[in-house]
Parts: sequence; C-alpha cells; structure tokens
Amino acid sequence: MSQKWEPTAGKRSELRPFTGALHLLDACDVSYFQERYEISPEFAVGCIKVNRESGRYALPIFGPDAIVRGHVLRRPWAEAPRQLLCDVPKADTYKHTQEPLQSHYWGAEGEDRGRSWHSDALVLVEDQLSAIKLAAHGYDSVALLGVPEVRYSGYSGSDRVMEIARRAKDGPVIIALDSDMTEVSFLFARKWGHAFSSIRVAMLTRDLKDTPAREFREIL
Repeated sequence: MSQKWEPTAGKRSELRPFTGALHLLDACDVSYFQERYEISPEFAVGCIKVNRESGRYALPIFGPDAIVRGHVLRRPWAEAPRQLLCDVPKADTYKHTQEPLQSHYWGAEGEDRGRSWHSDALVLVEDQLSAIKLAAHGYDSVALLGVPEVRYSGYSGSDRVMEIARRAKDGPVIIALDSDMTEVSFLFARKWGHAFSSIRVAMLTRDLKDTPAREFREIL
C-alpha cells in the first residue's frame, strides 16, 4: 500500500535523523541496478547507499538545492545481491530537517536517435527508484515518497506543491503516479493545476521503475 502524502510543516516531533553508517554501493549492487533497472553506475552510486549492518539500501532524500534532508532505508528489491540481516519494515523514513519530505533529481543528458536529449518537463512519481531511473534517462523528477491524501476538501501538503512549483518554474509538470493511482493523479491535477503553467497526467500500465526506458518518450 502506498504511503499517504502528509504536510510537513509543524511536525518537529517527527524529526528522526538516521545515525547509522552509510557506505557506497559494492560493484555487485551497481551491476544490479544497471541491469535490472537501467540506472547508470554514476546515478546508482550518487543516489543509493548501503547500510551494511542491516543489509538495507539507503536512499538520500534530496531537496531542490541538492542538500540531503533525510534518508529512506529500504529492504532489498527482488533479486538484489544483498541479504537482509534483521527484521525491519519494508521501508523506514528518517528526516533531520523541516522541509517538505520529497526527493528531487536532475536529469542527465540522454540520447535519442544518436542526438543529445533532455526533457523540459518535471515528472512527479511516488518512489525514489522510479525518479532515479527517470533522471538517468534525461528527465528532471521528484519522488513524492507516497501519494497525496484524498479528502473532501482536496489534498494536504500545500508546502510540497509550492516547492514543486518553484522547481518547475514555467516548465510543464507530468504526474506519473503508480498505475493503481491514476484517479488520484487526476484529482491532484484538478486541485493543484493552477499552481503550474502546464500539468498533465501520464496513463501508466506499470510503475516507471519497471518500464523499459526506451518507452519513456512514448508514455511521458
């Protein structure tokens, strides 16, 4: 089940920095993310760490200024070359600042028909791995670390929307939540569309981290 997207302002009691040791990925980890998720070695090493004491992967939460706001520690994905060493939840979120809890990434220069290419859109996704994969293939992205909460009055998290709008500037925004959250994507666009110069919903049949990168241009 997806984590609900809550406001971050005023939640000082929930600050919980991660105090364990973080290490660079081993060569087998780098190969895994490259082969399984098409994430280049430089993006994998820059965006994913390892906590060897627990056997979990650690994904830094980046603000729009590239400063780390916290970490998400996650159980290894399927077929990952790492063994979980203790009984822990699927994902643990740690934060040490009051800024909105969402992670920003910047797209590398990709190639399309032999030419250098970079999307002018900012893509919103639920999870960090999808956002990292997008960035590795030429898309600026933001991992929302969950989904906006549906309420009769709309959505919570206006602080997050304001930050995304500042990041997008005058460029288009694409909402690409997981395939089971299409309705939420449209509700988000209707509620917050006025904050952006352009916004649209990508209709997905599977999560972006599991979608071949060659299909990104077609579905986004």
